[in-house]
Amino acid sequence: MSVVRAPSSTGNRLGAAESLWDNGDFKAAFDSVNEGLQEHPEDFALQSFKGFILGRSGYGQAALQEHLRALVRGQQSALCWMNYGDTLLMLGELARACEAFERALILNPLASKALSELILCHQYLGEISPADLEALHRLWAARFLPLPSSPYWDLDRDPERRLRVGYLSPDFRAHSVARFLEPLLKAHDPLQVELHAYSTSSPQDATTERMKRQVQSFQEVAGLSDEALTERIRKDRIDILVELGGHNSGGRLGVVARQAAPIQIFWLGYPGTTGIETFYGRFTDSVVDPEGTLTFGPEKPLKLPDGFHCFLPDPTAPEISAPPMLEQGSPTFVSFNALRKHTPRLLETWTVLLRQVPAAKLLLKTQGLGDPMVQERIHHHFAEAGVNPARVEMYAFSPDPSEHLAWYQRADVALDTFPYNGVTTTCEALWMGLPVVTLYGDRPAGRECASLLTQAGHPEWIARSPVEYVELAKSLVSEPAWLAAQRARQRNELSLTPLLDAARFSRAVETVYRQAWREWCLR
Repeated sequence: MSVVRAPSSTGNRLGAAESLWDNGDFKAAFDSVNEGLQEHPEDFALQSFKGFILGRSGYGQAALQEHLRALVRGQQSALCWMNYGDTLLMLGELARACEAFERALILNPLASKALSELILCHQYLGEISPADLEALHRLWAARFLPLPSSPYWDLDRDPERRLRVGYLSPDFRAHSVARFLEPLLKAHDPLQVELHAYSTSSPQDATTERMKRQVQSFQEVAGLSDEALTERIRKDRIDILVELGGHNSGGRLGVVARQAAPIQIFWLGYPGTTGIETFYGRFTDSVVDPEGTLTFGPEKPLKLPDGFHCFLPDPTAPEISAPPMLEQGSPTFVSFNALRKHTPRLLETWTVLLRQVPAAKLLLKTQGLGDPMVQERIHHHFAEAGVNPARVEMYAFSPDPSEHLAWYQRADVALDTFPYNGVTTTCEALWMGLPVVTLYGDRPAGRECASLLTQAGHPEWIARSPVEYVELAKSLVSEPAWLAAQRARQRNELSLTPLLDAARFSRAVETVYRQAWREWCLR
């Protein structure tokens, strides 16, 4: 990777490094920051961004050291606190991350990213009520988005014509979102919809190239402002716009607020509401949003009959092996979910499980777990609760998909996280033959695994309380012969379920598109 030469000022240097990072040139971004710090060692903004890069690259302890150095001079910098909070969030230090984002908002009440990150923290932590969480989303929309207008769209109001559908996402690349978006793009009926992709991130790879071939047009729009992108989408005469980023990095909710298309739908990349009233609705199902429960947010629930996910398994996934407990004589539980999903309540539940199954091991593997500081913190939790920390094994994330999936061969049963569930990790564990135990939560982020298990034909693996979660996990490892038989047949069975039926899923999605379009044409 090439290194960009330092601009004349540290402000330009920071902007150049951020641009390199956004374009996926991570080494060049890091080198550019280091060059800037050699020339201006007192620049706390550069120091803070160095911490951000280290944190996102899996070097948590080094990242925190850089952030603390930056905060010595940048105590009054909202940016420093935001970057510090980002690293804490990546490391699973949720309460401290919330405090950092709150400090950033005190220093700069107009820091929209800080409020988005604070909302994310509360999504993961789950300690505020669903109503309060919804109120935070609405507050963000009211504070940072323009008021809804009455735009004019010069579109043919034929209710039965072929529809121009735009997908707006930062994840047209090797990413968990693409594992669900790609099968839909491929299965869409070209007689019903004409597909347009708007990519809000710069990095591209083989997944990007495949997805480009599945759409009529593919546009890189990361550098466009919300206003310019809104005009681009209107000029392209998009009938239905689907936004997949939400409050995650690369989300373009400002475009939705400006009503780039007459019908706008939210899907996939973020759980639950966005707080924005200009969405026609959000894709969901009767598991995540059951009848008779409160609706989360202003978006209308668009309930697909067989679930709102369709998974594309990795073609390099290794074959399914026998449960290791057959040879070892004791079970191994596994979770590959991100550190930010490891809440105190979850760790306490896992602790109870390990105490009740004294011979069992817990295998954790995700980004950041290679850091000794993180390992020490998690081991300390289990030791304090009377569980030998040697029974909890931790490993860093494997970037190679085949190698990553092969780690499932070392475990018997997968444990979902709560109150924020795993989605891709759930599907991967199922594809590798493992049962997945989940806890049905009180908000959309805590019900997505239950939705996936229902699609996969295994609602019996859904617990309704932490006690039931533990009992269910214990029961699944109590019959090794049954576990081996289930593991051997699970991939074939999964292939026949709605979770992998892209044709069925695309017809359900297109039905919603057509109904929404007919409604708009009659206005």
